[in-house]
Amino acid sequence: MNLLKSAKCDFLERATVWLIGGVFFAYIIFNSYFAEINIKLKFLEFPVFIGEILLLICLVVFLFYFRKNLSKMSRPVLAAGIIYAVFILLKAGLGYWQWGPLAFRHAALFYYPIFSLLIYLFVSEPRSYYLEMIIVFVAIVMLFFIRAIHPPWVYSCFLLGLCIVSQFKSGKTKMALLAVLCLVLPVNSLFNLSRTIMVGNMVSMIFILSGFFVISQLKTPIKVFMMFVGVITMLFGFLHYADRNAVQTILNSNKAFDVYSENNAKLEAVRSSYIITRERNTKIYNPNSLVIGDIIREPSESNANSNADENDINHALVENSIHPDAPSIRTGRSVETANINSAFRLFIWRDIAEEFCLNKSVFGFHFGYPLKSKSLEILGWAENEWTRDGWISAHNSYLHIIYRAGLVGIGIIIVIFSIYCQLVIFFLKIKSLTGILLCGIILSWLVSANFLPILELPYTAIPIWCVFGITFAYYQQKKHFFCGIN
Repeated sequence: MNLLKSAKCDFLERATVWLIGGVFFAYIIFNSYFAEINIKLKFLEFPVFIGEILLLICLVVFLFYFRKNLSKMSRPVLAAGIIYAVFILLKAGLGYWQWGPLAFRHAALFYYPIFSLLIYLFVSEPRSYYLEMIIVFVAIVMLFFIRAIHPPWVYSCFLLGLCIVSQFKSGKTKMALLAVLCLVLPVNSLFNLSRTIMVGNMVSMIFILSGFFVISQLKTPIKVFMMFVGVITMLFGFLHYADRNAVQTILNSNKAFDVYSENNAKLEAVRSSYIITRERNTKIYNPNSLVIGDIIREPSESNANSNADENDINHALVENSIHPDAPSIRTGRSVETANINSAFRLFIWRDIAEEFCLNKSVFGFHFGYPLKSKSLEILGWAENEWTRDGWISAHNSYLHIIYRAGLVGIGIIIVIFSIYCQLVIFFLKIKSLTGILLCGIILSWLVSANFLPILELPYTAIPIWCVFGITFAYYQQKKHFFCGIN
């Protein structure tokens, strides 16, 4: 009986991991189109999306068959988790009662990290996942070959492929798999991206090169030479493939502050007397209507883009998204528009900080409370978006966490980066290339989250937290192996 029960649990565990893996790939291929799949129940006034359905399935499977795995968590951690869950439920319930269904979109920012915990608890059992690794590698190679992966995810999938390659013991096997991976890699999609994703990838590349320098056992002159080659290759990639205007605005970011100062002078006289109106039951999201046939539409350059949480990431590539390996140098939106877009974010962040300080919101604003910007409304920037939806995106995941949860939000951010730093230090200590590569994937998105709602959108947040959970499970396995402790 025990053997049958064990086999049943093993099947359910693997089936759940496969389900999460399938959804992971669906998100990085179909992006917001897949994320918008939902069901509408008669007794609910809001749709239930695929991400929430997946989370519910995982929680049910876990609570019925894998509750024993909670013993891996210490009592203080378990207690903190229960308090955190109660906090989210209270905030979501009160927010829904006062402001409507938008509260559940804001709650997602806080419950998507549960995927990292579930993944960790599902895959931390001492069993082989060799077959799953082979399947994931083959899937990445095939998707690279047919150019099916959404461009911002190409870099992360490449690193994931390298992680799998590094798990093989045979040097010849490693070289063969590495050659195949590099042969099908859409190189252009590593560099020809939106500024946000570009900066995230660049920081991650520097981190991985530095990590390789620390953990490599090669002689120092050879490591220095390889580091030099890596930096030159990275710079060549960005200069050759990336949007020239985007690179220019990154290198000359002072222009964005000039645009901010110039427009700030225009609105200072009326900001103090301007009153923002907020309505209940605002829209939860904008259905995706970006792609028409084979044409990917540019966002309007007449105004700074506001509520394009989804669109900001979808616009990572424009012309070359159809032909990812096109070697021509891309020039997307103008430098002036890019600088306005940056100033647009500065105004939002300034208004968020000002509102937060004035209201002294210790536990943040209600979920569902529409975030609006005085500055943007006075300037008339992105008027179509915020008048249509009744709110704007914070365009900064960390600032939004603090805005919604106050001191608790600050604590969440500290915990996230504390765990991340713990992972990095450990992997450097044991000289784990796989660990460094996994941390590189996480870092690229954590950096991008400074400028986009990365941790709020399901097609970025759920895959990121899944990778975080896998990385922590790998850390625990290595910790047990090297240190002899759980």
